Amino acid sequence: MKNKKLLIRIMAIFLALCFFPNMATRAADYNLLVPAGALTALNNGDLIYEGDTISDIDATGLIVGYFDYDYSFLDSYSVSPASHTVLGAADVGAADPGGDQKFVGWLVSSIDISGPSSLNLTAYWEKAYNVTYNLNGGSGTIPVDSNLYLPGEAVALNDGSGLSWPGHTFLGWATDPVATDPLPSYIMDPDSNVLYAVWASTYTVTYDGNGNDGGSVPVDGKNYLPGNEVTVLDPGTLTKSGYAFSSWSDGTVTYTAGDKFAMSSADVTLYAVWKKKSSGGGSTTIASYTLSYDSNGAVSGTVPASKSYTKGSTVTVSGNIGSLAKSCCKFSGWNCEPNGSGTAYAEGDTFTMGSSNVVLYAQWEKIKIVYDKDKWGRYNYYNVAYSTSDGKNTIVPTSYYYEPTNSVLYKTPQAGTYDAMYSFVGFDDITDSHWASGFIWFLSARIIVNGIGNDLYDPEGSITRAQFIKILTCMTPGIDLSSVPSTGFLDVSPDDWYAKYIDWGYENNIVFGYSNGCFGPNDPITREQMCCMIARYCNYLGYELGEINDSKTFLDQGSISSWAVGDVDALQKSGLIEGDDNNMFKPRSLSTRAQAASIACRLLMGILDAMVEPESIPCN
Repeated sequence: MKNKKLLIRIMAIFLALCFFPNMATRAADYNLLVPAGALTALNNGDLIYEGDTISDIDATGLIVGYFDYDYSFLDSYSVSPASHTVLGAADVGAADPGGDQKFVGWLVSSIDISGPSSLNLTAYWEKAYNVTYNLNGGSGTIPVDSNLYLPGEAVALNDGSGLSWPGHTFLGWATDPVATDPLPSYIMDPDSNVLYAVWASTYTVTYDGNGNDGGSVPVDGKNYLPGNEVTVLDPGTLTKSGYAFSSWSDGTVTYTAGDKFAMSSADVTLYAVWKKKSSGGGSTTIASYTLSYDSNGAVSGTVPASKSYTKGSTVTVSGNIGSLAKSCCKFSGWNCEPNGSGTAYAEGDTFTMGSSNVVLYAQWEKIKIVYDKDKWGRYNYYNVAYSTSDGKNTIVPTSYYYEPTNSVLYKTPQAGTYDAMYSFVGFDDITDSHWASGFIWFLSARIIVNGIGNDLYDPEGSITRAQFIKILTCMTPGIDLSSVPSTGFLDVSPDDWYAKYIDWGYENNIVFGYSNGCFGPNDPITREQMCCMIARYCNYLGYELGEINDSKTFLDQGSISSWAVGDVDALQKSGLIEGDDNNMFKPRSLSTRAQAASIACRLLMGILDAMVEPESIPCN
């Protein structure tokens, strides 16, 4: 205009700054080249660039131009940054070198369009997050999503291919490990970016020939969810000499081939019903009657399956094959009456089926163990142990002396034979005067903690992450480590002594590894790591930590990692942990073996106190 040099200074006001307040700037050494003549204003007021494009630029800006001699304002133009060529080695689509930032857009500074010029840009990044998958009891290869997601960004969920759990079907993923319904979709939330597999129990239909002497029993290989439709199978070639097949029966309802019913929340057995053939070539229906079993108050385990018999058939009584168990009691057989006043039966006994259904009730004998004080006048170094099927004695860690009733209380992990045993182990470096002696002796007597050899405990030594998860594992009665799937941590070999303890902790969401795929089994455990393990262990048990203290702000509160703040607060209010005399928590300080024994023992005592119910005390 008037042959004067036209200088348009472009000032970018990026709307992205309003929508991404957490963005962090990176070095402004990325330049954007606008070739001479490539900047064109269209009649409709849009400003465009011609040339190479780059699609990763996500921000949209607004520019305002003016003359340099009278500052007359021109029209405003929209800038589409998708038409820029970037100079240098900027990889705008990838995360920054820090590993947890994601590219958001560019901030444009200024440009002189009278000739070739470079447009200076500043890259903007925002903290992004990974999503982590947890099999939540299942087995298979844990899905890995290496993508980074901004908060609020949609995440493509893994379809669960290759995952399995016997007796279960995979439904999807949820942010709650106990959820029963999967998420239809997931939007990245940094506070809940662990996705747990959602499983539903499945059940089977089994066919029983009920005395057949020919043909094959049909097999239904499907697994059914409760409510699924089941189609009754044809008997096929199934035969019984002198009888004709009539129908199938579960002991209550009869079905013919092709009938349908809704699956219940238990396995179903369908028994063949036979009609006796008459001499005239017809058939006579022979009634069948059902033998069923009742647990009679058991708190765990399953009763033997019901079975149908014709009148006059010989019935053999099953044993406690489903490991029924009842608190403070041992299984002693079956009886026709719940109170034991009828005919008693033991495993292998037989009787002749009559003309009515039969129910056998489990019989329970209360366990009574007599304790004497040890030579130091202490009860707590006596334990309860149970005999397993292979004849080994296994100590029950959850047993202790309950002074109000002068009783030793314990929680039975499974059915079996229980007896008292004395297993106190002393250490040369732990005397009665040591502040943690009671805690260490209590745990040592229950084989929850061990020494370091040569009759030493080393109370002031550090304790590793692997050693502490072992303590929590050994505090838990009745668990089977042999069936726990491997975690696949890079630094944990299946042959390592601590492998199964770490596997169990990971499967039950008590421990997690580092972001590099390692667990760090031999790393000394810090105070904040210990708090997190304990809080997750309580969640696994369903044990709610009490609150005997008000919430406290430690002087070094800001040093506590964000992932540990809630757990530290919960344990502080419960009284399990506290700060030092200067109100410092010291989250990254290492815990000693004595401190670990103290907090583990006090936690176990709290759990045991919570399990005490007045009606259960007299039987101990």
